[in-house]
Amino acid sequence: FFWFKKLRRNLLFTFFMISGFVIPLSLKNGTDAIGFWIGRLFRLFPLYWIVVVAAFVLASLGGSSIFLFGLTRAPAAQLRAILGGHLGGACIGIACAQFLGSSLLAYALAVSLSLAFMLATRTVHPPAGANPVIMVYAQAH
Repeated sequence: FFWFKKLRRNLLFTFFMISGFVIPLSLKNGTDAIGFWIGRLFRLFPLYWIVVVAAFVLASLGGSSIFLFGLTRAPAAQLRAILGGHLGGACIGIACAQFLGSSLLAYALAVSLSLAFMLATRTVHPPAGANPVIMVYAQAH
């Protein structure tokens, strides 16, 4: 994977090099510095949140796609298990994070309660076990 690291570094360098030319050019065209940075904030900040949310959502849904498309007859691949497991685990993770913060106890209790919830409601879906961890982590940051 050395080529990937090298590509990533070169793309990042190219981005900063282009940004170094675009920012002074934008300011040269008559835009004041404060207006430029406010415009930049309103253009980039929504994209930042979209990427953050997508990263958290896709982390656990990747495993669900394996169940959904590869193991179609498995009980964990049924719609009830997928929706119940993900939604239940996410809600339990958020509740544990609200009450216990980002302590180790919050992580352990969130996963344990999520498993108990999925077993009790017969919505066991293994990839959904990541949701409580993701929600506690998201609350911490």
